[in-house]
Amino acid sequence: MRPPDLLFLLLTSIFSYVTCLSAEKEPLNIKNPQLNCVTQATQSLIAWNEFLRNDLEALHQDGWYIYSLGMQEHNEFAIHVGKRSLGSYFIRSGKIDNGILLLKAAANYFERAGNYEVLTETFNEIGNGYVYKSEPINAISFFMRSLKTGKKSDDPTSVFLAEINLAQAYLQMKQFDKAQAILQNYKTQALHFKKFEAVSSAYALLGTIAQANQKMALAKEFFLKSAKFGFRSNSNSLIGHAYTNFAIALFLENKIDLAKSYFEKALFYRLKTNNGRSIAESYFNLGDYYSQTANQYLAINYFKKSLNVAKKNDLFQDQIDALLALKECYIILNDQPNQLLIMNQLVECQQQKLNYSVQLMNQDNAVEQLVYEDKINYQAFMKIKQLNRYISEKNNLIFIFSLLLGVFFIGSIILMATQSIQTSRDN
Repeated sequence: MRPPDLLFLLLTSIFSYVTCLSAEKEPLNIKNPQLNCVTQATQSLIAWNEFLRNDLEALHQDGWYIYSLGMQEHNEFAIHVGKRSLGSYFIRSGKIDNGILLLKAAANYFERAGNYEVLTETFNEIGNGYVYKSEPINAISFFMRSLKTGKKSDDPTSVFLAEINLAQAYLQMKQFDKAQAILQNYKTQALHFKKFEAVSSAYALLGTIAQANQKMALAKEFFLKSAKFGFRSNSNSLIGHAYTNFAIALFLENKIDLAKSYFEKALFYRLKTNNGRSIAESYFNLGDYYSQTANQYLAINYFKKSLNVAKKNDLFQDQIDALLALKECYIILNDQPNQLLIMNQLVECQQQKLNYSVQLMNQDNAVEQLVYEDKINYQAFMKIKQLNRYISEKNNLIFIFSLLLGVFFIGSIILMATQSIQTSRDN
């Protein structure tokens, strides 16, 4: 083979490689818009649980994208898949009433469509929203509907899916015997299906009940079992919860310093989830730890962090909890000016909570309105994402151009050298 042929082959190979590399980066193109819409909405349903456990921001972005795609293609399935994801995001990020509205709209659609597995999950999510609002009676009605619907689902775990949250509602009502009986059944079912994350959550609530009944040794045993199953999970939210339970167990054993390290590990994992509620809770736990170990100044620092996260996410009840804890710290320190300041903030926060509820009750076309308002924030995010993608693509083009230029330059040198050698031989 002559050297020029070798150069031609080299250039052709590089060009083919670059072309294939570019093609690989292009998403799969489904020509039928309706088929593409349904396919992406179905993928969103599959990803929903993973996003819920590990990345609320991804859940938010995915929900808005699927909802927008459904509106564009006039596809009811995609629209309500998007509403369900957005509703789940909202109830965990402080906009609980908005989330419940979206979830109820989604539930109506899935009930008409006869999709019992998704309907079971959606009723359960609505119940969770009412638990977050501390309205256990409303929550129980939706958990019962979830359990009833679960009997029609092809997924055998749907039959007991809502039991743990039903137990939590009874726990809010201080009906400990009912909650405990439900949790024991839920734990047995979860173990049968090897749902270890569910087992961990059940043990955590059993520990909470034992603690409320002043059975500290039993509470410690349950919290340790919860942590054992939680650590087998790949869910950041559940690992964070497991570390929290383990820290509580250590605290009950009076292993103070070790408990603190696990509270800090819990915070580390919860920060990864972007879940404002659980992050605020972790800061609050550390504040409570320092308060109980007579270090009020560090406690104040963490309670303020909890308060700031709660404010950022419109979590009114978490704001109130943090403010009440701060008030207790200032009482211990006999700091009357700050006590007065906190009392004023408490009154203001409670008024904001009331105004928000009234405003939502009077809102016309609430579902469409809240999605439209969320659209503004999402579009801003997408513009930043597109800009970053443009910069990345531009850098890639510069790299490819530089690579081709370099190959051409080296090829030219090889060609010139080859011609020079050939000329010398001819002479």
